[in-house]
Parts: sequence; structure tokens; C-alpha cells
Amino acid sequence: MGTAEASEGQSASASAAPATASASSTDAEGDSAMNEADEDEGAEDGDGDLAAPVFFVVNPVSPDERTKLTGISNLTALRLLNDVDVRRAPAPPRGTKRIRPPNRLVDHDGWQEVYAGKMVWVYDEKSNQDQSVRLVSQRGTPMYGTATGDSWRARVSHICELQANLATGALTIDFGGLDRWDYVERARNSEEAAS
Repeated sequence: MGTAEASEGQSASASAAPATASASSTDAEGDSAMNEADEDEGAEDGDGDLAAPVFFVVNPVSPDERTKLTGISNLTALRLLNDVDVRRAPAPPRGTKRIRPPNRLVDHDGWQEVYAGKMVWVYDEKSNQDQSVRLVSQRGTPMYGTATGDSWRARVSHICELQANLATGALTIDFGGLDRWDYVERARNSEEAAS
């Protein structure tokens, strides 16, 4: 299958080609060499990310490699494409006990496993039927009980707009405090994390 920015195979992608400086044969390493040095300095300052692709598609050509990604779980996709970290789990509401048994994706002794890196969109078998992809969360929301690796389905036609708004922080997905994440995927992740 596929993902934009990670996971199972095919998906549409939009990307910007990186800009490169080239010296002309008449330049003799003059102005072009200075431009290359300026670009190197800009890359060190963090300006080099401007040409980075908006979406990166993982789409293995080899059938063996494709098989490894077919049916990939949210947690496996996060582990494959992101860095792991921990944070304090959100505090449970007054009068609510912590989850039992503890699960590191929700709350394990007050800590929660989280991921940092690429936003993960998974194009899976269901995507062919409903024209949507799974958007995988790198951390639970500030509401107690949500889990790292939770996902929800987004229409393919909205991916670019969602990617831009989520990446800039202009939009967050929390369903107004309700737990409307894909429960089947949450159960799958929880089982995988416990093993």
C-alpha cells in the first residue's frame, strides 16, 4: 500500500525539487562559487529546508519490500520514520483513575511514549474503497486517555491543506475533547506496544 510521509506504498505526492547552483564554463569559479558558499551558509542556518519535499512517498519497487509494508500498523510506521521520546502523560480528570494495565502509548506510571519527525499518512487497503488515508498522531492529545499512534481517516482531497495547517500549528485535531479516534487501530497499537 502507500503513504505520504511514511508507510505502505503508493500515494500521490507533491514535492519541490532542491535548488542547485552550477557554475557556467565561462564563470571560472567566480560568482557561482560565492553563490554555493552563500547557499551552504543558508543551509546551516536552517534556511535549506525551503526546498524540502512537502510529501515523501515510501513506495518500494521490490515485491519483498512492499510485502513488509503491507498492513503496517500506525506504531510500526511511527517507529520506522520518527524518533522516539517520552513525555509526562496528561493528568487524568478529577475522580478518574489511571488506566490499568498501564500502556506506554497512553500512560505508564505517568509517562507517555511519543514520536518526533515526519507526519505520517498511511495509504492502506481501505483507502482504495473510501478515498481516504490514515493520519497517525505522534503523541496523544492533551486529553487523558488518548494514545500515541491514534489515527483518523482524512479524504485524499484534503491532504495538502491538512498537511500545511497541521505542520504550521494553525490546526489541531482533538475532536472537541471527544474520543473519536479509530478504535481498531488504537487496539492494534496497544497490543503491539505491550508485546
